[in-house]
Amino acid sequence: MSSLSASSCRSRFLGADWARSLGCNPISFVRHAVGALLAQRVAGILGGFEDARKLVIFQVPNGPLSVELKNLGLNFFVNANGLLECRELGAEVNPDQEAGTLYGFRSGLVLRAVGAGGNQQQRCILTPLGAVSWTREDFHVSVRITSADHYGRFDIDQVLGQLTCAPEPELLYTKALLHALTSFALPDGLTRRTGAEESLRTLESGRGQPW
Repeated sequence: MSSLSASSCRSRFLGADWARSLGCNPISFVRHAVGALLAQRVAGILGGFEDARKLVIFQVPNGPLSVELKNLGLNFFVNANGLLECRELGAEVNPDQEAGTLYGFRSGLVLRAVGAGGNQQQRCILTPLGAVSWTREDFHVSVRITSADHYGRFDIDQVLGQLTCAPEPELLYTKALLHALTSFALPDGLTRRTGAEESLRTLESGRGQPW
C-alpha cells in the first residue's frame, strides 16, 4: 500500500463544516475537494472497511488531509509517515495488511500502534459489525460485512497465536463466524489451526458460552 501525501492535493481547500453542509454524495464532494485520483487512493485503503460512498475527505487550511467515517465514529488523517492514522485509536493503517489469519476477509483493516508509548508490533484488525455475506472466489472464499453502524476490534496476539477481543458476545461470535467462513484446508499462520478449528475453540471457551 503506497503512502498518501497531503501535498498531492492540488485543489482548493474547504472548511470541514462547509464540506459537511454540502449535502451531496461524499464521493462527488471528494472529486471537487481533493481530486479524483487521491479520493480513489483513499477509497482503495478504506473502501473495504467502510462504503466508499460514505467517506468524507477534506483538508482545512494548514491542516492534514482528513477522512471522516461518520457512520462508524472514526476519523483518520495523513500523518508524518504518509499513512492514514486514526485519531480515536492512536494507530495507523499498516502498509502490510497481512494478519496471518482470516484469509479472504475483505472488510478488515489492520492497524498498528503509533505514538510515544506505541509499539508498532502491536497490531489489531478493525471490522465493521453488520450484515455478513460471502461468495466463492477461485479456490477460496470472499467474505464481506456491510450495512454497519459500529465496529469491533480484534488484537493480533503473536505470543498466544490468536485474535483477542473484549469479552462481549457480539465480538466473540463475530470472531468465531469469520474464522469459520474463511477456513481452509491448511492452518492459518497466526493460529496454527484451521479457521474451523479456531472457530470451535472460540465457541467452546468459557467466554464463548451463553450468559
